[in-house]
Amino acid sequence: MRRMEKKESRHATLYRQYRPQSFNDARGQEHIVKVLKAEIKNKKPAHAYLFSGGRGTGKTTFARILARELGVSDKDLYEIDAASNNGVEHIRELREGVHVVPFESPYKFYIVDEAHMLSKSAWNAFLKTLEEPPPHAMFVLATTERDKIPDTIQSRCEVYSFKQPSNALLLNLWRFLPMVLSATDSPSCRKYSPSPITKRLRSKKWRRFPEPPAGKLSER
Repeated sequence: MRRMEKKESRHATLYRQYRPQSFNDARGQEHIVKVLKAEIKNKKPAHAYLFSGGRGTGKTTFARILARELGVSDKDLYEIDAASNNGVEHIRELREGVHVVPFESPYKFYIVDEAHMLSKSAWNAFLKTLEEPPPHAMFVLATTERDKIPDTIQSRCEVYSFKQPSNALLLNLWRFLPMVLSATDSPSCRKYSPSPITKRLRSKKWRRFPEPPAGKLSER
């Protein structure tokens, strides 16, 4: 488990450079933005969320934005990579720390990435915390494989499904991010596995158009 800390960097990878910083910046997930904004406005957020969808659709980004919109500072934002911290001992560590009050925020905010990688014993240990969390604790579970999340866990979360980007969205990105193709061809970016959006923007299909064609755009 690691606490989030901001660090200055001379070089930002493509996905970080264009990562939305607020729900107003987000595109393509309006069905989720609308609900989360309403919960924040009414001061009635859920204590646990399950964000499900393909890789690169914005699950972790939305989790961080949600934390920021709720007034959570970096000192009280924790990220757990369940791909490498999937044992019961890791969840026990979380359970021991979750009851400690936040440093300077209204919530202690936990993001569990690749949540489907947690072991069965880890889920059993986590269940009690999800059932009876302290009032200052919030959880976001992010997964690309919702079917591997136990039903007992899903039933205790607000579940949101993230959509793949449409053609119309990609064409809109083409218009407002003219440097995206040249940036993704740089050696520093080629070492990263590209997201679905980057893959499609780099394809020959999109290279045909110097700018989005006029007329009605396909939503597929």
